[in-house]
Amino acid sequence: HFICAVIDQGPLISERQSLQLRNEELRLSETRMEAIINSSLDAIMCADDNFLITVFNPAAATLFQCGPEQALGMPLAGFLPQVVNSIGHLDFSTSHSLGEVLGLTAQGMLLDLEVNVSYERHSEGNITTVFARDLTARKAMEHQLRESQKMQAIGTMAGGIAHDFNNILGAILGNVSLAKQDAGSESLAQMSLNEIDKAGRRARDLVRQILTFSRNEAPHRQPMKLNELVLENVGLI
Repeated sequence: HFICAVIDQGPLISERQSLQLRNEELRLSETRMEAIINSSLDAIMCADDNFLITVFNPAAATLFQCGPEQALGMPLAGFLPQVVNSIGHLDFSTSHSLGEVLGLTAQGMLLDLEVNVSYERHSEGNITTVFARDLTARKAMEHQLRESQKMQAIGTMAGGIAHDFNNILGAILGNVSLAKQDAGSESLAQMSLNEIDKAGRRARDLVRQILTFSRNEAPHRQPMKLNELVLENVGLI
């Protein structure tokens, strides 16, 4: 007797091919995701349920001055202590922007960072992903802008003071000139009046420099005899 069993393997082959196709698509998706993470200009770090680092992209290695091989398996709190402390208070139904936070390099140097956090639940373990952007350059530009605005405000204030001071100096020099005429060339007061006149003219030149600064004009330079300038200042002192 012969027993013959005929089995239709079409569905099995189709299912096997479908599984292979899904695996290939998954592999390509993972490859694309890895390429995106590695080419990102922002630091990207992933951590497991124990907040141990599982992904550390090249931008993170540059920012935190730590190689990926050294960072993998390290506590996330070693680089982002404020972030780890905040994660327990967040609702991870959506991604969260933590704003500006302080980070630490592997050497313990402080970093100004802008941080976003996302949380994914998986059957094999949950994943916390942190996106960190270095704010050092922006902070430097903001500081430079504030200093520029401060200098502009000082220039405006100096210009206003200089105008008033210039009017006072005009009165002083005018009265000194009249006093010199009244005292006569042989008067003992003539020497003192000459010194007052010199000091007033020096002050007037200084006011002109302040006005030039406040107007942001190009300074006018001319050669001077240093000896005369030194002697004049010694007499003034």
